[in-house]
Amino acid sequence: MQSGPPPAGVGSGTGTGAWRSLAERNGLAAWQRGEFAPGADMAPDALTRRAFLSRAAASLALAGLSGCIAKPAQQIVPYVRQPPELVPGVAQFYASSLVRDGYASGILVETHEGRPTKIEGNPDHPASLGSSGVLEQAAILDLYDPARDGSIRSAAQPVSWREARQALAQAAGGDGAGLHLLLEPSSSPSLALHLAEVRERLPRAVVHWHTTAGHGAELDATQRLMNQPLLAHPDLTHVQVGVALGGDPLATDRDSVRQARAWAHSRRDALHPSRWYVLEASPSCTGFSADHRIIVDDRFLPLVAAALLAKLIASVPGVPAELHQALAHLPPAPIPAAHLELIADDLRRAGPHALVTVGAHAPMALQALAVALNAALGSEQIGYRPSVLLGGERDGLPELVRLLHAGAVKQLVVVGANPLFTSPGDLDTAVAFRAAGQRFRVGLRADETAAACDWFIPLAHDLESWGDARSVDGTITWQQPTIDPLFAGRTLAEILDALMARDERPGHLLLRERWRSRGMGDAEYRAAIQRGCLVGSATPLLRPAVDWREAAQLVRELSEGGTFAAAPAATGSWDLSLYRDGKIHDGRYGDNPWLQELPDAITKLTWDNALLIAPALADTLGVRTGQLVAVDSGATTLRVPVLVQPGQSPGTVSLALGYGRRVSRGAAHEVGVDAYALRTSAQPWLVRGVRLTVLAEHRDLALTQEHWAMEERPVALSVARDQPLPPAIADQAHAPLSLRPDQGPLSSPQWGMVVDLGSCTGCNACVTACQAENNIPVVGREEVLRSREMHWLRVDRYYRGSCAAPEAISQPMMCQHCEKAPCEYVCPTYATTHSPDGLNEMTYNRCVGTRFCSNNCPYKVRRFNWFNYHQSSTPLTRMAMNPDVTVRARGVMEKCTYCVQRIRAGDISSRIAGQAPGTQPVVTACQQACPSQAIVFGNILDASSAVARARASPRAYAVLADSGAQPRTRYLARITNPNPAWA
Repeated sequence: MQSGPPPAGVGSGTGTGAWRSLAERNGLAAWQRGEFAPGADMAPDALTRRAFLSRAAASLALAGLSGCIAKPAQQIVPYVRQPPELVPGVAQFYASSLVRDGYASGILVETHEGRPTKIEGNPDHPASLGSSGVLEQAAILDLYDPARDGSIRSAAQPVSWREARQALAQAAGGDGAGLHLLLEPSSSPSLALHLAEVRERLPRAVVHWHTTAGHGAELDATQRLMNQPLLAHPDLTHVQVGVALGGDPLATDRDSVRQARAWAHSRRDALHPSRWYVLEASPSCTGFSADHRIIVDDRFLPLVAAALLAKLIASVPGVPAELHQALAHLPPAPIPAAHLELIADDLRRAGPHALVTVGAHAPMALQALAVALNAALGSEQIGYRPSVLLGGERDGLPELVRLLHAGAVKQLVVVGANPLFTSPGDLDTAVAFRAAGQRFRVGLRADETAAACDWFIPLAHDLESWGDARSVDGTITWQQPTIDPLFAGRTLAEILDALMARDERPGHLLLRERWRSRGMGDAEYRAAIQRGCLVGSATPLLRPAVDWREAAQLVRELSEGGTFAAAPAATGSWDLSLYRDGKIHDGRYGDNPWLQELPDAITKLTWDNALLIAPALADTLGVRTGQLVAVDSGATTLRVPVLVQPGQSPGTVSLALGYGRRVSRGAAHEVGVDAYALRTSAQPWLVRGVRLTVLAEHRDLALTQEHWAMEERPVALSVARDQPLPPAIADQAHAPLSLRPDQGPLSSPQWGMVVDLGSCTGCNACVTACQAENNIPVVGREEVLRSREMHWLRVDRYYRGSCAAPEAISQPMMCQHCEKAPCEYVCPTYATTHSPDGLNEMTYNRCVGTRFCSNNCPYKVRRFNWFNYHQSSTPLTRMAMNPDVTVRARGVMEKCTYCVQRIRAGDISSRIAGQAPGTQPVVTACQQACPSQAIVFGNILDASSAVARARASPRAYAVLADSGAQPRTRYLARITNPNPAWA
């Protein structure tokens, strides 16, 4: 067990001591002091190119898929009179929502002549507040994924929708006897009414809900201590002291987009910036953003929580003596006693401005202790709400499997969920499915579950559907289609109507009828659809009292049951922590190549999952990154490559779920290993006592952590609040000498950007937003191994300190748009030039690919198009491309343009309005997506602009200022707020 020291400043001072990987830290990286990876400048042979074309493409074999899409039966002609709301070349935005795990996130969908091309957060929606996460940004490519299946089949033979409707009606019979439906979680008010009709028409039909994200333990905890099942709803906006016991509230947990915004707001409070302690076994974005990260195995977190509770309840009135007695004989907590005392003192002083959070999948014991801790603090930063999900927060798959084995299921209809892939390894789901008399699969793709079913019916994407759902806080959110179903997909409402043998009804009319029955008038309904959500529809926030006597009884039960036992794992065994991947979730987004190629926020791993182990454990086992080990849980053995991760607990190994798909026609096919095989119903997230056997095989992992080195220079700066700013900032007071002449007076506008490293969590939303906005291609695993990823924006991660418990800082890095750009004066064809408003421009049809500019760029942000990577895209995937951005051909340099297409659109708007250029605000794609608002952009000559104010901050600095390049992008050094008494 190790406690991380307070951050002293990554890159403070000279920058020496910062490192990006263990090999670099130990001086073992062969190209550690070089700028490029080995082979990055080598032309690949034909075999590698063929491998790229076969693997990087999103179902290259389906290149002719557009010919399979049904064309309108009616004769169509171009419009003669243009619709008044449509101006060719001008984007339209529509409010809608994406639903994940049953909860809605409000979005705005950008469309061009009826073709969705980009997703942004809806500023009017409380769950997004105008921002978005990685999964929301990548949803556009899911819509146009050729791996989606557009044919209705019965026994592998194509059939019509009419035949499918007849088969569904026959399966339901007269009263639904023997009919079972397996659905994904939903919070839709309209679906609730629809299911009520199903129960009335088919009273013997049974509905089950399958989820890999259930929060049943949290409901059990609040039921026990508050006498009602509730879910916690923390608000980080005004937190002064926060403690996170596992989980990742800033990046991957429920409601993370809103939480990241609130956390960043609390950090910007100049007088009372928040202080965060994070206790976790595996590094997370939240942990690496904390002031104190303490490495604790997950099994010990309930003991730490109980020890904190014992220190905090002493001054709480009304606490019965039996709770004090129950907490009096706890074993020692697995962290230094002095550190535990400091955390408790900090929480006590903050009182109502303190907050304790736990991971979304924490066990009931930890959930309950967190409820008691917040009650003892009198925290005003957390409230509780009932779950808005129709089927609750529990997985109903085990009950369905039991009924299947009992022969009670005659007809089975599975909509959305993919249980044959996501079910725990101890559930023999595949065998159980065969017991059903007739099986229907309604899904986006022909996946593992579809392969085990008699019927397959395409499911409509969220962007093709009418519907509604509630967000985490209960706000009713509307879903409207922005395009007709590309694959003749059907919604759940249409499936339910078919089961009830009803006539087909258009989705928009069906939704309108539902809300008309609730008394909503036409004007109110239209306004709500336009806004995307129903204002004031959030469920009330509750703060019930805690039953302290019940808390005492719970603590006694946990003590007697051994929950607080601090015994380490048996010799030669470890805890296995399973987690849902931040990119592909539970596996449903695995066919999205943007997400597969996106570097993991922590490990920077692409196109794979790997077993994360601590450096100390790697030394004990004698393994290195890429070496395969056999993970034996007792019931299942899995061969997995190892990734040695700094900051990982030596007692815990971690593995992401969602990989290892074997039935996939897209990017997910045979990528990584299937960790669901190690999961059990009893231990869904933490498998105790796994054993590791080192194997001789090795697998090269496509990691980007060591790509694009910038030497040991002061790049990412961080300093504690009570310390002077890093000397590197003061050194920039005098501009370095330059051989290039000054440009002279600058005309307005002059564009620039500032990135606040104190707010950046490293979540990668900006990277995916940039890819979606700028038509950036994927290159495939083999090309990433050669350091040829094409992302214009990368998020570098730097470590400092010991490899066991390092500090870490994330730094987004894109083209810096230098005023004296080193790339410009080495280009022999004048392809890279300086614009009057300060942009470093690329003229693609002048570029001949000499790569001199890349060699001369100190920031390593220019990308060379080795191949025509877009060649592998299909007519369908090309529909996702932004028409305002040039699609680059082979052999040219690419880089960040500050979203020049948005700048020029703003100039046009200014001229139309009779205003000076730069008057209209311009928001770049990365800035718009950023959940924590770490990026600001604008006219640096406008003293009133946010970017000008940020550049005037004492924390502002330019990366590699001594190069004389004078970059337009500035960074704000991260200011941490460690406990001054921590040692």
